[in-house]
Amino acid sequence: MHARIAAGTRGASKNELNCPALTLVIYGIPQLDQASESPTRCFRKSANQVVSDRRERPEWIEQAGGSMAESASSQGSVSTARLILLPALISMAVTTLRLVGELQHWSSRWFSTDTGGIVPDGVSWVIGISWMAPLFGIYFALRLAPEHGPANPAKAVGWSLAGVFVLLSFRYFLLPKINTGFPRILIFIWLAMAGPALLQAIGWPALFKTLLTYALAARVPVVMVMFFALRGEWGTHYDYVGMPAEFQMPFWPRFFWLAFFPQLIFWVGFTILTGALTGTLAYAIFGKRLSRRLTAQSAVILGEGV
Repeated sequence: MHARIAAGTRGASKNELNCPALTLVIYGIPQLDQASESPTRCFRKSANQVVSDRRERPEWIEQAGGSMAESASSQGSVSTARLILLPALISMAVTTLRLVGELQHWSSRWFSTDTGGIVPDGVSWVIGISWMAPLFGIYFALRLAPEHGPANPAKAVGWSLAGVFVLLSFRYFLLPKINTGFPRILIFIWLAMAGPALLQAIGWPALFKTLLTYALAARVPVVMVMFFALRGEWGTHYDYVGMPAEFQMPFWPRFFWLAFFPQLIFWVGFTILTGALTGTLAYAIFGKRLSRRLTAQSAVILGEGV
């Protein structure tokens, strides 16, 4: 490093080479092989050139300073993979716990094999991952706020509310009018959840991306569990034990209709929509304050861009 600095100073201007103290100010180290001009005369002659000499620093110093600033900035940025890692691991652990509890016939109160819906019934839903989406939505939003907050917080909240409105409108006004049987009716239900979820990409793209990534990380393991549960008829809610006759169909149609598409369309959409709703509301309440605080801390740490 010192060799490189010395090499850079050899290419500096004549005034710098004749003024060790000035070179120390500009480059951070003194020059040892300088001319014999006195320091007092040197400073007097060079005082008016300090600003211009700093602007003419060797290119490698400018690049090094820029690289240091970029490195510090990248360390403070939020990585989607890193952000969702812990929530995804928690979700996977809860899925595993629920499966083991049902297979081992633990308390039916907490490990019920009954297939539920989006509306909680009893307390067994606590040992599940659906309710985690709103909580992780808040977590993701506050973590994204300092660097990747929404362009317009009010619009972000508005799009999340619009998504809920579209979903409820479909549920109570359109769905009853659709005259089609099971399982084709499921297609409309999946689309009813996917559409409002996609709207969240407009209000807050960064949060949408994070929730989508988390939802896939949480739901793909469930799809895998359901594949083996349906294949082996394990007698859990993952293979729809005790469901009506229309649920009893050959393996592959049953897997795609009741596991693959519901998990990767409906429940991914559910995660995005509910996470966006709670996340945007949390940002509207706490986000700006948190963003200002963290930005001020970052400015002190980074020294306003080195």
